[in-house]
Amino acid sequence: MTGGPLPGNPMPGPVPGSVPAPGVPKEINGMQPAQIDEKGRAFPTVNLRWARKAFSRLGWAVLTLLLVTNVAAAIFVEGLDAVLPGLTDNGSVQLLLSALPQYLIALPITLAILNTLRPMPPQPVADDPDAHPGVGRYLSFFVMGVPIMFVGSLVGSLLSDALSAGQGSNALDDVASDNSTGGIILQFVVFVVLAPLVEEYVFRKQILDRTRVYGEGLAIVFSALIFGLMHANFYQFFYAFGWGLLWGYVYLRTGHVRYTIGLHALVNFLGGIVTPMMIDGLNSVPWTLIEVGTHAERQAALREHWPMMVALAVYFLAMIAMFVGGVVLLIIRRRRFVLRAAEQELLPANRARVAFGNAGVVTFVVITALLMVLTPVVAGLAAY
Repeated sequence: MTGGPLPGNPMPGPVPGSVPAPGVPKEINGMQPAQIDEKGRAFPTVNLRWARKAFSRLGWAVLTLLLVTNVAAAIFVEGLDAVLPGLTDNGSVQLLLSALPQYLIALPITLAILNTLRPMPPQPVADDPDAHPGVGRYLSFFVMGVPIMFVGSLVGSLLSDALSAGQGSNALDDVASDNSTGGIILQFVVFVVLAPLVEEYVFRKQILDRTRVYGEGLAIVFSALIFGLMHANFYQFFYAFGWGLLWGYVYLRTGHVRYTIGLHALVNFLGGIVTPMMIDGLNSVPWTLIEVGTHAERQAALREHWPMMVALAVYFLAMIAMFVGGVVLLIIRRRRFVLRAAEQELLPANRARVAFGNAGVVTFVVITALLMVLTPVVAGLAAY
């Protein structure tokens, strides 16, 4: 009898020479019988009870990360408001009050739960071109994610606006509202350094190391969905899910989380630092004066603001080029994404019900889904 990735349970591969007759059921007494499906793919014997327990424990772990972070942050906010009223209105203070509880309190508890499950890190294949990507191939993964990011952001914003009747706001905008030098430095440290390190370590390495044994495709989708839901808002859910799919694939092929940390840092730098600066620059240019002012006024405005106008032109042209290039790369390379057979590959009929049909994951999905829906709805109702 094979077991899941829990302490003390072996992990053999497919049962040699096992070719059951057609019509073998997907589960017998909590076990997936070894069999070969109609496409000729071999599936091993798997203890589905252990698999459900493993996925459930992952669900409880990420739920702990979410709840402890928010509860601790709320306590910190109330305490600081009592001592220094109004200080928590500052964007940098809000950012610190969300980051410190997560990294110093919630993260160690979450890792303690995750470490009760046995990791099975991916083993890169030497002749796989994605196992050791060069600079060009590596950056191509970033470019492929750009259209995913823009489309996901657009869908999330439209859905949030619809649920809130246009009254909702992206919490990320609030914590990134401090445009002082100190505020930008803090945002860089949190968004570009700490967030990629912690999130990739948890959602790629920790989760994928403990789920890929049941199937690489299942593990990638599971980790990406959990990553998207962890943001608990529609503004970030769709593009976080899309990036999670891409980064999950990169991690499984390379076996090194440093590759996804770099991609994550690059994305956060572009979205969390560069883009807000470009938006501020866009708003700082007196476009109306340039369009309808006198000749002297237009010349004076152009002399003063031409560097920002050039930067904006370069930025928007680069975004358009990467969007188009990303779409082309996704179309060209879609058939080159390779998923390898896992040691305890689940039958397609067992995947969703094992990974998502358990107490831990169901509770996490329900709570995050409620937060995603109710937050904008309440914001909309509060405006009336």
